[in-house]
Amino acid sequence: MKIAENTNIYNALSDDMSRLIYEKRIMYNLTSNARFLGEMMVAVSSEWQEFVAAISNVPKEKRVLLGAGMYGKVLQSLVDFNFCIDNKSDTVVFPIEVVKTDEFLLNSQYYKKRGVSVAVALSPYENAGKAIDEVCKQLTDAGFSSCDIHHLPKLKYENSYFELPQLSLRNDEVFVDIGAFDSNDTCNFFDICKGYKNCQAIVFEPDIVNYKKCQENLKGKKVTFVNKGLWSESRKIFFDKAANCTFAGNLYVASLEETDLETDVITLDDFFSNGCVKPTYIKMDIEGAELKCLMGGKNTISLFRPKMAVCVYHKPEDIFEIPAYLLSLCPNYKFWLRKYTMSPFYELVLYAIEEK
Repeated sequence: MKIAENTNIYNALSDDMSRLIYEKRIMYNLTSNARFLGEMMVAVSSEWQEFVAAISNVPKEKRVLLGAGMYGKVLQSLVDFNFCIDNKSDTVVFPIEVVKTDEFLLNSQYYKKRGVSVAVALSPYENAGKAIDEVCKQLTDAGFSSCDIHHLPKLKYENSYFELPQLSLRNDEVFVDIGAFDSNDTCNFFDICKGYKNCQAIVFEPDIVNYKKCQENLKGKKVTFVNKGLWSESRKIFFDKAANCTFAGNLYVASLEETDLETDVITLDDFFSNGCVKPTYIKMDIEGAELKCLMGGKNTISLFRPKMAVCVYHKPEDIFEIPAYLLSLCPNYKFWLRKYTMSPFYELVLYAIEEK
């Protein structure tokens, strides 16, 4: 990316939180240093602040880190630990000594007498936090008190997409939910717009099971349902599930060859070409296809300049490619970055609102 483009994005960021998030994610992309993700989370999450403060109050020689994955690397970058415990100790690459979890538990009385405290750094996404519950139970069964066990906050869903005050939803709002899943965000939209008689929604969901859930959950609401995905062109496309993706648990990439995963896709420009409906607020969470979707909606966005909420965490380059593209369509867009959930990797949303 050109320096001028990066400067334009940075200048369009509207508050200190947005600028901090942008800086930390860009630096992580450039260096792969987990400390930048950790500093971001401590800055935007009071739960992370409290967690890091609690374990930092324990003397270093008594600090033990459980989990040598990405969450462990983020935490280790913020706090010095004596050693790490992980059952994959033979294969994991980690900056400090790694001891097998089973070996640690067998010698729990030895460590307990020395006043060891354990910081559990496991993903809150795994089985909705059950992995954290299970390992905490193993530690308490081995004799550690709850005061000696610290863990990352479990996955926390918030009312994202509508909490930004600058959105200012109107009586005639047309909410476009791209990647609706089970329609939770559209349900929130109608709850917030209760009393606004002219509000309506357009729901795009290509998965037939989720599509039917949306229809059921939004029964009686003013909604247009579309059982298609969004892309840069209207056609049928095939997908392969991407493996080993740090930034998203379910990233799908377009494939030229036929696979078991196929769907019909349409462009925003084709959908809104008749001009009957004017989109005023577009939300996108489509597993890494956000930029392709924006490209297929360049005329719609340039003409109507809707408020936007676009996920920018599925691919490392999303953090700069997506705002750069939006600015090319609407130079008057102002940006806000907001981080949702306790994970350093997920739920990062870019808001774009035209400055009039």
